[in-house]
Amino acid sequence: MEPRSRRRLRRSPPPSPYGAADPADDDRISVLPDDMLLEVLVRLRCARAAACTGLVSRRWRGLWARLPGLTFRDIPVSEIKSALASVARGTAVSLLEIRPSRSMSLAEGKLDDARTKSLLRSATRFSPKEIVFVLRQCPMFKPGRAITIALPCFLRATSIELDTCSHRITPPAGELPVLEMLSISGNIVNVGFLLNFFPRLRVLRITFRGVKPASLVAELSTRTRGGSSARPHGVPPRHRL
Repeated sequence: MEPRSRRRLRRSPPPSPYGAADPADDDRISVLPDDMLLEVLVRLRCARAAACTGLVSRRWRGLWARLPGLTFRDIPVSEIKSALASVARGTAVSLLEIRPSRSMSLAEGKLDDARTKSLLRSATRFSPKEIVFVLRQCPMFKPGRAITIALPCFLRATSIELDTCSHRITPPAGELPVLEMLSISGNIVNVGFLLNFFPRLRVLRITFRGVKPASLVAELSTRTRGGSSARPHGVPPRHRL
């Protein structure tokens, strides 16, 4: 009789319904369900880093676009617009944080300003509950008239942090019905009129830039004498000139 082979037969595990991993890599993470992979990506706190995981494994490609919150920091405006364009229509997020990088070139800086207005408008389609949109201070003086940025109508937003650097901020086209916290920085004029669009506002923080102190004091004084105040009920705002 022939001796029995000492080699044990090893059965291959059944294929995962979530996609097969390369046995050579022993990738046990990629076979997890989508919900668990998204939990991993959430902890990266960066949409760009989450998107880069698709370079490691095809299993991760496109998952970043399904994150409940999207954060973009120190990325050119044009790249952020391209990334958001790849997110499916109808996608709603709880957080949208955008802190684009600024170009050192004068010509590119002007293009960045124009793209910024478009980027902020396009952000409304994600119906964020919390939005952070901050423009970095430009290290170069750019002559000419500053652009005007209208606050979009984020209908689901309960918290907004908007910093337009020194650009002018104008009121939205309609009410933001559930907004409770607003932190706004920039060239803000007619602040009393602006506050009329936030019926549920509880916390207000304002940083004025490029506004003449005399005109600001006159406006606030007029609002006070008229029986109206730029202060939300029960919460004193922080004004910085």
